Amino acid sequence: MNVTSFVSFDVEALPGRARDDHVQRLIWGKFQREEHGIRRICQILNEYKIKGNFLIDLSACALYGDGAVQEVGDYLLEQGHELHAHLHSEWLLRQWGVKGNYQGPAGLDQLDLPTNQILLRHTHRKFHHLFGHEPQVFRGGGYHFNEFTIAAAQAAGFKCLSNFNAQRHAHRVTLDDDSRENEAFAWENGLLELPVDFSPEPLSFPKEHYLGQFGRVLRRKKNKTFNLTLHSWSLLRREGNHFTGPAVAHEERLREILEHLLQHTTPMGYSDFLTRLAPTALAQPSATFTTTTALSHFDPNLVCNICATILQTVTTATCPGCSSTPRQRQIRSALESMNNPFDHQRVLATSADPLEKAVLFSACAEVLHVDWCPAQETALHEGAQAIASIPDSSVDGFIALHALNHAMDEKAALGEIHRVLRPDGRALLTTAPPTGKGGPDDGAAEAQRWLSTLFECTTVNGKDPFTGQTRDVFFLRKRAPLGLEPVS
Repeated sequence: MNVTSFVSFDVEALPGRARDDHVQRLIWGKFQREEHGIRRICQILNEYKIKGNFLIDLSACALYGDGAVQEVGDYLLEQGHELHAHLHSEWLLRQWGVKGNYQGPAGLDQLDLPTNQILLRHTHRKFHHLFGHEPQVFRGGGYHFNEFTIAAAQAAGFKCLSNFNAQRHAHRVTLDDDSRENEAFAWENGLLELPVDFSPEPLSFPKEHYLGQFGRVLRRKKNKTFNLTLHSWSLLRREGNHFTGPAVAHEERLREILEHLLQHTTPMGYSDFLTRLAPTALAQPSATFTTTTALSHFDPNLVCNICATILQTVTTATCPGCSSTPRQRQIRSALESMNNPFDHQRVLATSADPLEKAVLFSACAEVLHVDWCPAQETALHEGAQAIASIPDSSVDGFIALHALNHAMDEKAALGEIHRVLRPDGRALLTTAPPTGKGGPDDGAAEAQRWLSTLFECTTVNGKDPFTGQTRDVFFLRKRAPLGLEPVS
């Protein structure tokens, strides 16, 4: 019988599980000059040539900083393993200062739809910002979720959840018969669910217990998947609430499990599985939830529209979650109001910083970067040389953030934008060119008149949710057929 297996690891450093140095102890597993964390886990996985699925807890960014989390994720990707998203919502809400009438730690299963939406959007965007690609799979801390988590995960862009277990969630959600055997299925909104078969810590059980869980899959599942969940601290010894050092027996048990999986299953990455899976082959049962949700208390006007960080008060114009500036949040606001015409398009961009490239234009099909003004205000011919290799009418969009006003010949610069855009192509400008070389900006109305010589122009007022400051953002559409020839 062909069984597809998944070995997953929740990568987390919760404050209550170590006395100090939480990332070093609980993720890297550093104790007395030895490492028994993710580096050792990867070494063992690589010995058996098994791809691991590591789900990294993004609440650690708020606890320990983006740099510590990015270092962990980059290492796992360099080792050839899959990286997905995990979130302990209770710690993120604590760091943000969000309160509510929660019963104990604020797991996702307690949270209402707006709070789930913010948390899942934050997790997806933070992951993409740190690692440069979209996460496919999401798991909540403590396997907590509710119907709002499912809706929010799909809206955020996740393709699959791995939270559900028929026994663990029997008192919270009711599905039809197949769900009792932890069959993979699709929720009613089409989001896939790959249930967890063996958790929370397979290495803490005797081998016979593991074999019993595997035998259950062989006997009862129609579509035979075997999904194991471990942690970055799985090779450590626990004393009370804290992990204090290596557990030699756990490494031996991990090797036994991996040997068994190689002999009796096909180990696979989650993303690899999703690319091979025909969604129509999965059941789509109706679900009834019995969870009770709590209302979270926060000001919806103090939510970053780039990373979805919640603020209680504005003490600085820079977002603490993504370091975005008012200008970047204003551009995001304008793009959202226009239903972002650059999504899924081939775009030429100039003068966009890494955050703008990663977040504002992440849904573009392709982004070609052109350095319009590399170090200082430059004559057009320097920028024109940079884009001269771009064929006429070859890109769907052109994005110039605070760049066009640096050109010495604005009309010629505008003509270059017009030249490379296909008919009906779109452009975005955040600073209107002056009407005369070196002269003052005559305002949005005059800028729109000037831009309209070659394009249909729409001015959108982008608003920063933190400061309330606004900015004119110009959206241009190349006329087809041409009304004027571009200026050479």
